[in-house]
Amino acid sequence: MLKDGLDLSLYQQYFRGTLNELIRYGKMSHLDTAILQRIAWIASITLVTVAVFLQNLIGIDWSTILVVPGGIIMVGYFTSKGLTRQRPKYVASREKLLTALWIMAVGGAVVVLSEIPAILSPASSSNITLKALGTMVLVGGSAVFIISLLRADSTLPIG
Repeated sequence: MLKDGLDLSLYQQYFRGTLNELIRYGKMSHLDTAILQRIAWIASITLVTVAVFLQNLIGIDWSTILVVPGGIIMVGYFTSKGLTRQRPKYVASREKLLTALWIMAVGGAVVVLSEIPAILSPASSSNITLKALGTMVLVGGSAVFIISLLRADSTLPIG
């Protein structure tokens, strides 16, 4: 029994039902969005700062592994802020921006995964072909992102 006479199993069923509804319809409250945006901002700044610290002060070259995800998270943060604040260009090109973010994430993942063997074993070189392919996908996603924002019709009414 809980404090107000509610049975624990009923409370858990209600919470699971509410969570399932939230997941099913993809709706999040403004507070949830604000919390996720804050976490994304902190994560991106932390990743970039740690990469610079490790590179400059200690001499460990983890910059690619830390900066690429940090940069992608930062772009996601700014996209989320633009969509949350109902900026016309962001709302008009929402689907294209989200697609571009996914393309950038895939390219970034390929770049980071190609860099891991070079970090683990200093004698081996990183796979340059895989790194170049990931970089091309990442740059292509960035181009799609920028072109989507430039070509968005911001005169359309929101809603």
